Amino acid sequence: MNKILSILSVFLIFNLGYSQAFLIDSRHGILSSLNVFVDTENIIDDQPHDYDRKISTLSELNFSYVYNKTFEINLKYKNNPSIENGFMIPFEGSVFSFGMAYYVKNIFKKSGIPIKGENVPVFSEETDTKSPIIMPFDFNLNFNVKYDKAIDYDYSSNGYGIGFSWELSDQSLINDYTIYPFINYMFYEYKTSQESVSYDILIFELITNISIPPKDNQEIKTGFFLTPSVRSVDLKDTFFGLSIGIYHKI
Repeated sequence: MNKILSILSVFLIFNLGYSQAFLIDSRHGILSSLNVFVDTENIIDDQPHDYDRKISTLSELNFSYVYNKTFEINLKYKNNPSIENGFMIPFEGSVFSFGMAYYVKNIFKKSGIPIKGENVPVFSEETDTKSPIIMPFDFNLNFNVKYDKAIDYDYSSNGYGIGFSWELSDQSLINDYTIYPFINYMFYEYKTSQESVSYDILIFELITNISIPPKDNQEIKTGFFLTPSVRSVDLKDTFFGLSIGIYHKI
């Protein structure tokens, strides 16, 4: 078991990454993942008015560090093998990315549903000045800043955005897992020696936390996550993604 954890630690330390702080409920944590994005484009063929559908993939290796459950630093390495796609990378090659995210959690607390026979707290003007805000889920905000730089090409990109998320832990379909739906809006601008282009990306993610049950009443600090996603560029071109990762709480 110690040998396996050592291998996982090496994997976490040396991979570049990007992930989410909601998987970490300790003071510190590290996360790593492999991400694959798929896009389809209609390419003009040699014959006039003839189109060919091409499928393109973008792969990423990601690493993140989370501090105090709310501040996340992430590094990313991605490889774009083709320019005939909607990934907004105008060259074939590799890109390094650096990003920071800050999470404001539990802006509105989820209201607990009382169980039959359970004592329900009573609120009155004498004991409470304000009634609690009733929400079906915990509401969270996140703020993001990113910078990309190509390795062998005159290309750089800046991005910033805002998003919100909530927690689904009481769903009946998959009770053993916790799901965090995310909706993020990002504004990007990239520059090359020939042009400067700005664009928006709307991102929808479903982060699924697959935690390992405690053993001998001891918490297992390592877990896994799976994240399907959909991204829309300027609300015109849409592509899909899937992330598989591992996290370790420190």
